[in-house]
Amino acid sequence: MMSRVRLPSPAPVRLCQPLLTTFPPADLSSARAALAPGPIIEPSQPRSVVRTGASGPWFVGAQMRPIPLFLLFQLAVVLAMGCGRGQITPQSSLDTAATHYGRGLLALDEGDLRTAQAQFARTRGLDDEFPGGYVGDALVAAAQGEFFHARQSIERALHLDDGFVDAHVALGRIVVDEGIARRRDSGDWLQEATRSFKRAAQLAPGRADADYHRARAEAQAGDIDAALDSYRRVIARNRGVLVSRAMAEAERLQVIQRAAPGTRLGAQIANLDQISLAEMAVLLLEEMKLEDLVRQRRLDPDPGGFHPPGSIVEAPREVAEKTTAANITTAWARPWVQRAFDLGLPGLEPMPDGTSAADRVVTRAQFARVVEGILSLLMDEPDLSSRYIGETSRFPDVRADHFSYNAIALSVDRGIMRPDSVSGRFRPSDPVSGAEALLIIRELQNAVRMEF
Repeated sequence: MMSRVRLPSPAPVRLCQPLLTTFPPADLSSARAALAPGPIIEPSQPRSVVRTGASGPWFVGAQMRPIPLFLLFQLAVVLAMGCGRGQITPQSSLDTAATHYGRGLLALDEGDLRTAQAQFARTRGLDDEFPGGYVGDALVAAAQGEFFHARQSIERALHLDDGFVDAHVALGRIVVDEGIARRRDSGDWLQEATRSFKRAAQLAPGRADADYHRARAEAQAGDIDAALDSYRRVIARNRGVLVSRAMAEAERLQVIQRAAPGTRLGAQIANLDQISLAEMAVLLLEEMKLEDLVRQRRLDPDPGGFHPPGSIVEAPREVAEKTTAANITTAWARPWVQRAFDLGLPGLEPMPDGTSAADRVVTRAQFARVVEGILSLLMDEPDLSSRYIGETSRFPDVRADHFSYNAIALSVDRGIMRPDSVSGRFRPSDPVSGAEALLIIRELQNAVRMEF
């Protein structure tokens, strides 16, 4: 009689569950049936005694349950393909990792993070050994504030190719963004970022992006002279899309130099592309010393005198009540916003519902109203707040009945704010940058002939 011996049970095999669907439905049923737990007959048991095993069907003497060879072949293919790193098959000669990496960078530059992320993911799918896919992933992560993830991806890119210039430039950018976001000392993050930018410049001396992003880092750290030198190197190459940007940034920095911020806060705000009401309040109080001017020129030197419509000399008590009720959401600027509201300047006041909206972006029209209010307060010209009402508009994009038209016309007439030199447009809805705000304040100081 043939002996029946049970062989040792191997460790269970874990399949890649999503890829089991590669079997045709009929074959999948066959595979499941073949792999289902079967009966086990022990040597000491009679043939009629059957006990079900938990580990699946194994050899039982001559009674082996056969598994079809075609199922074994398909299973091997699934394990080979599914449990490794998948690769996307290119759909055309242009469907390459480099192509999608470039498209991802363009989308990132335009602020479209979702498209950029998708392009970089396809980059890695087409070629997981191309470092650009991980550079792109790092830049997207940094834009989302995930700096640990960003650094990990950059390390992966540099591990694949330490000579990949984009990785060194991206690392410098990430260091700057992280340092600013975490409020670290600018000297520390600037030094670390500069090392990455210098390494990129050594690898590719003709590339402009290393100098461009180095200049941005130096400007954000407050080193205006160094930033201008870096921008000039970009401009001197006179080729590439970064030249026009470098020229615009250099012009902005020269405006900051002319405005000469006198405080640390002023220097930081000067680098902002757009300012909030809270930041405007800081500039007026710290750079212009507006409170000192108000103390010198009383809000209402003549209680019985005539005040034109819109004059800033409304009842101080009413203004104080509005300010007390204001919900100043920008906590860091609460002291400045509260004090600025106490002055009762048009354009620098709580919302009708009593909230401050201190984080709302300041437009050119709103800043013009603040200029009008300050001039009305400090100059001995009581009709300033109504002088231009009723005239024909002198700006193609501002109607004469616009709520800020008088303020806009006054600001332009006094040389404090300027329209476009070619079109004559004032752009009332455009945001005010930190550099522009500082320059307006300096012109305002000159207009009232005060020394600070």
